[in-house]
Amino acid sequence: MKKKFLPLFAVLFAFVFALALAGCGGSSDNAADDAASDAGAAVEQAADDAGAAVDEYADVNPDLKAIGDRLLPLSDEFCEIVEQAKQADDPSELIAKANSLSGELNEISADIQKIDQSTLTDADLAYLNDVLMPSLNKMLDSATDMLDLI
Repeated sequence: MKKKFLPLFAVLFAFVFALALAGCGGSSDNAADDAASDAGAAVEQAADDAGAAVDEYADVNPDLKAIGDRLLPLSDEFCEIVEQAKQADDPSELIAKANSLSGELNEISADIQKIDQSTLTDADLAYLNDVLMPSLNKMLDSATDMLDLI
């Protein structure tokens, strides 16, 4: 399980990043928007709950925790930019602002790849599952919303 979890996390991270940088899109109907909104609210609540639990992970690998310390605010910033873009008459500046986060996302992705999977503890896996994955899911939802704006 340990050897498979970190690559899955990295793949999801890369997928979110790729969606955020995608260059084509269209419009969606109201039913799809409502479903995405409901899903987004559930993911956002899970991410908020996970954020409150961050202090509970004292035994987590410091490198992994440092990734979380960088990823969580970046995820919030990305999602906020996308929400603003959804409300804007011309979202192009906000989309460009969201895309400008790519440098930091690349650095985080590289740091994820550096973690030795064989050293992951149960606390590390819990942190990945409870804190980082909800944040990535939140980014994925926002990246999907951004595609509708492009």
